Amino acid sequence: MSPGEAYERQLRWRLKQTELGKSNEFYRYYVQNKPKNQRSREDPCTPDPYDARMSKRQFEGRIKAWRNSVKIYTDQKRVERLDLKSSQEAPALFVRRDELHEFILTGARLIVKSNF
Repeated sequence: MSPGEAYERQLRWRLKQTELGKSNEFYRYYVQNKPKNQRSREDPCTPDPYDARMSKRQFEGRIKAWRNSVKIYTDQKRVERLDLKSSQEAPALFVRRDELHEFILTGARLIVKSNF
């Protein structure tokens, strides 16, 4: 396999991974609620699949971090929409064990009930 063929194969794989990340519900929610012109440097940023200087391992790490940060952003925004500042008990949030994320909730009481 020539270097040009290897690069094309790698590029196709990277573009596929980027499209997979953009096709999930969390990314669609993120894009709808945070337009590009309102994003800051701290907001999730799509890795550049055309950056040939990045190794496969580096790209995989950035894709994973990007997907996780989009999911965490989406989960935090969904929690913020709930009225957690009231003294009433908040609605239940059901999360599968493999989807559990850390949330920072200020001014709210978090009650965790486990059936594990």
